[in-house]
Amino acid sequence: MAVSPEQTVEVVLPERGGTGYRWELEPLPAGVKLVSDRVEPGALPGAPGHRVFTLCASLTADSHVRARLRRSWEPVELTADRFSIRLVR
Repeated sequence: MAVSPEQTVEVVLPERGGTGYRWELEPLPAGVKLVSDRVEPGALPGAPGHRVFTLCASLTADSHVRARLRRSWEPVELTADRFSIRLVR
């Protein structure tokens, strides 16, 4: 994804909070800041919602932002899913 200096980017990932699985960002590369991290709940209790990460990019080089879906009490090796996006300046 091509980004301009100081551009904000929203990453929206499906999440079912009641299962304990939650998206978490891996350490962000230089030039990328987390602006907000919020959950948009599903329409009904127990229905899937979305995790929304808002990022601000001031890149000096192309970078990757990565997230993993996991339970916080389990080892990272048990990650259920991964997401990656390439930010191009």
